[in-house]
Amino acid sequence: MDVPAPISGVVTARTANVGLNVDQTTPLLTVTDLSTVWVVVDVYEKDFSHVTVGSRAQITTHAYPDRSLDGRVSYIDPQVSSETRTAKARIEVANPRADLRLGMYAEALFKSEGGASMPMVPRAAVQNVGDRTVVYLVDPVKPGTFIEREVRLGAAAGDHVSVLSGVQVGDVVVGEGSFSVRAERERLGPRASPSTSVQGPAATHARLPGHVVPRLNTP
Repeated sequence: MDVPAPISGVVTARTANVGLNVDQTTPLLTVTDLSTVWVVVDVYEKDFSHVTVGSRAQITTHAYPDRSLDGRVSYIDPQVSSETRTAKARIEVANPRADLRLGMYAEALFKSEGGASMPMVPRAAVQNVGDRTVVYLVDPVKPGTFIEREVRLGAAAGDHVSVLSGVQVGDVVVGEGSFSVRAERERLGPRASPSTSVQGPAATHARLPGHVVPRLNTP
């Protein structure tokens, strides 16, 4: 006899085979509608003020790093993990091409409600100096000079990470060569002076050979 499924979807589990004796209480198949999926992410405690129910998010995956999907936060767990200091957030994402599959690893970049994306920098541009997180900016006034700037980071997306404060769109940061800049800075020692090219707190200048660096971009 034919047993119609109550919904359209994909068979994600099969518990019965041909020839098995079953009754009306025996589960046969699990059918899942994957046209819309949930992406569950960990939101750090420091980012709670930036993520609320209804916040927009851009989803990227390791399987399709050059492709992104848009979603919105539909639920945030009221409990915070004591080990990771994070809370679970559920993002509803339309999945018309079935690119997102159950159990895939994904990352979410949250967008501000004003519609403007946060500045993004390459992961390689970020360095830790003591208890501070910094990037190195190219000084547009003094060629061959870099400015150490403390930043506060947000969510990561692929090979880039958003910056909540410390830089702005249009600043030029050192990417792959940032470790060399940091090493030279430590060799020369800090020489603090106020920044003349970027508004912000006092910066440290070190005169070094120039590097090819990427510009900040917005998703």
